Amino acid sequence: MDLSAVSAAPALTSLQINYVSKVVDFEPLAWSTTLSVLHVQTSSLRDLSSIAASSSIQELRLDSCRNIESLRPLLSMPNLRRLYLAGDTRILDGDIRVIFDNLRLEDFMLGCVARTYNVTARDVEEYESMIGSLGDASRPLEA
Repeated sequence: MDLSAVSAAPALTSLQINYVSKVVDFEPLAWSTTLSVLHVQTSSLRDLSSIAASSSIQELRLDSCRNIESLRPLLSMPNLRRLYLAGDTRILDGDIRVIFDNLRLEDFMLGCVARTYNVTARDVEEYESMIGSLGDASRPLEA
């Protein structure tokens, strides 16, 4: 599947790519200035650098993307607020904490905590709870 057609849709705000295992080059997405939601399901996506080059993406959902090399490229996404890693998405370098320590997310979901990750299920629950409470105006923020 060729994603270069995205450049022909300059007002595109949301894109869902499902069950397309042949998409290897996500670089055309980097040129979109309006794309705010990207959902990739069951893809051969490995390197997030080309997606991370899009500064407009606010929500990224990776579902059953089995071999993501690293989440580190996401650190260059200034507008990313919601990150969902679902299904059997696997992060090969195991570094999930880089997200906890460096991104200001409003919502986060990690579907499966692998033994090779540098976080536990409890760490993920605490992080999800913490960012959830930041969005709850009825509760005072803890120092």
